[in-house]
Amino acid sequence: MKQQKHRRLMILVVTSVIVAVIWVIVGTGCDGTPAAPGKDEVRRRQAQVWAGSPGNNPPLVANDNWKDLSTGDSVRTDGNGEAELRLVGCDGSVWVFDNSTLSVWTCTKKAESDKEYWCTEEGTAGFNITCSARFDVVDTPSAQVNIKGTAFTVTYLPEPRLTLVTVLRGIVTVAPVLDMDTGEIGQPVPVEAGYFLYTMPGGVSPEIGYVPARDPRPLYELPLIVDELGIRGWMDDITGWADIEQISQTWWTYPDITLDPDGGQLADPRVQEAFVAAIEQEAILADIFGDGAPQLVAIIGLEPVAASTFPYDPDRAQALLDEAGYDREQLVFIAFPEEDTQVAQVAKQIAGELSRIKIPVELLPLSVVDLAGIRDEFGREQPIILVYR
Repeated sequence: MKQQKHRRLMILVVTSVIVAVIWVIVGTGCDGTPAAPGKDEVRRRQAQVWAGSPGNNPPLVANDNWKDLSTGDSVRTDGNGEAELRLVGCDGSVWVFDNSTLSVWTCTKKAESDKEYWCTEEGTAGFNITCSARFDVVDTPSAQVNIKGTAFTVTYLPEPRLTLVTVLRGIVTVAPVLDMDTGEIGQPVPVEAGYFLYTMPGGVSPEIGYVPARDPRPLYELPLIVDELGIRGWMDDITGWADIEQISQTWWTYPDITLDPDGGQLADPRVQEAFVAAIEQEAILADIFGDGAPQLVAIIGLEPVAASTFPYDPDRAQALLDEAGYDREQLVFIAFPEEDTQVAQVAKQIAGELSRIKIPVELLPLSVVDLAGIRDEFGREQPIILVYR
C-alpha cells in the first residue's frame, strides 16, 4: 500500500435542532465529569492545520490555541499535521491523523440512533473519552463500533475496505458490515482492553498476516497486521498519541519469548548456558521486532533467567560444551508454534546461530497443543529446545 502524502479531516457539525437534542442528552446522561466548553473546538497539535468554513478556503491555524467550530466547518491537515477535537458533553478528546476524514454522519444504512454517529471514512481517529452521552457509535463503511467510556482507535483503509479497531481502555463492540450495498450488519463482537479486531465486508472476512479476522486478538499480534498492510507509520502515530494522552500501553509491549532447552545432555545447565551464549540475541530480536523488542528468557536449571545474563560469546559456548563433555553429533530439535510467525522467525535464526558452532538442528513447527506434549512424545532423552511466548 502506498504511503499517503496528505492527511485530511472534515467535521460537519450538526444542525441547531440536533444540537438542542444533544444538550438535553448531555444534561441527563453524563457521569458528572467536567464537560468541554459550550462549542466544539479544534486545535493544532502539529502544523499544518486549516479550520473554518469549507466554502471560504479555511484559514491556516496560526497557533496551538483552541478554535471554535461552527456548523458546517471543516478541519484539514497536511501530511505532517495533527488536529485535536474537544467535544461538547464529553470529558476527553478525539485526535485525527493518517489521511483522516472524520464526519458527524452515518457511513452505513443501518445506523439508526437518537445520538450522533461519527463516521470514519478514511485514516485513523483516536478517542479518549469518559462520557458517551454525546455519541455512542463510531461508524465506518465496513463496521459499526459501539463504545463505552474508553480509549480506543478506529482506522479505515478504503482500498481493502478494512476497519481496524484497537482498545487500550474500556470495551467496545464491533459489528461487521456484511454487505456494503445493503448495509447488512453481522453479529457484534466485544473487544476488551488490550485487544484489537479487524474486519472487511463479506460473509467471511479475508485473513491478513495469519491473524484471524473478526476475532479479538492481543495487541502484541498487531505488528503482523501492520506490517502486512504497510502502515507502520500509523502504529507510531497511535503509540505517540497514547503517550501524550497518558493511556497505559502495557499491552503494546511484546511478551517475553522463552527459550526452553531440555532432554538428554540439554538438561545440564552448562549446556543450556552454552546454547544461550551461542545466540546473538539482540541482533535477532531487533531484526524481527524492531523497536520495543521483547526480552528473551532462558530456562537454565529449571529456573527462568534473562538470556541477556549470558551475552553473545561463541568461544565461551564452545568451552562450556567441552567442559560438559557434550556430544556434538546428536540432533537437537527446535520446536515452536507454527501459527506464531514471529516466534517462527526467532526459532529459525536460533537454528542458524547453533549451526555456527556445529550443533546439528532440525526445526519442528507444531500446533500449540502438540508443542505442549512434544517431550512426552519423543522421550526425556531427546534434546529439544522449545521456543514460545
